[in-house]
Amino acid sequence: MASSSRRTLFVGNSLTYWKPGLDAIFRDCWGEAAGSVVQGGATLQVLWDAGKALAAIRSGEFTHVVLQDDLPEYDRSAGGSYSGFHKHARLFAEAARESGATPMLLMTHSYERLRHCRLDGVARAHQEAARVLELAVAPAGLCIGYEGLAASTKLGELLTRDKEHPTPSGMLLEALLVRAAILDGGGAKSAASLEQLEADAQRAIEAGALVGGAPHSSTEALAKLLAASAHAGRAWWSTYPARPDG
Repeated sequence: MASSSRRTLFVGNSLTYWKPGLDAIFRDCWGEAAGSVVQGGATLQVLWDAGKALAAIRSGEFTHVVLQDDLPEYDRSAGGSYSGFHKHARLFAEAARESGATPMLLMTHSYERLRHCRLDGVARAHQEAARVLELAVAPAGLCIGYEGLAASTKLGELLTRDKEHPTPSGMLLEALLVRAAILDGGGAKSAASLEQLEADAQRAIEAGALVGGAPHSSTEALAKLLAASAHAGRAWWSTYPARPDG
């Protein structure tokens, strides 16, 4: 169900705005107010220094701020500490809370191209940021990418030919994980169930979220697969690094 009071700002790079874009899914498929401040290849450090994202947050227009960093893009000389990520996640989170918004993190995936940064490092950095800053995390990186769960699902390829950017199905999966994290943050009464995720996936598909992607014979079956994948990623995140079934 759409919320007329929720207004979500997405801050990130092409992993946030790639077709159709997370803000477009929220706005055009789920009927929620959403905007974005994005820049190709940018880290949170770059976006903070540019100032546009901070200005949007301080406008007071948004109730939720989704922060997507791109840890593989940080200089490998940082030694895996990801100090730039931790510093700027904190700065953005503080700014969001000062403006009355709820900040959260969108954890994206590791790349085959930049193998100095592995999924485990990305996940652990987000775990630490979530613990220190008390932030919810949408763990999309656990579902897509060459180290994620995608190979164990029937969804097929979730990345485009460049092996970095999500397909339309991959973007919808990311959107479902963000939506679930927002709902979970509202407490037990609003927590996202598997049935809710299925309904949200089906609504988005029917609204055109997968236009331009690979054809699928059954909207209902695809919605179930997307919801199941999101549910599996959330379950893994809750026990990371241990797999919930192991």
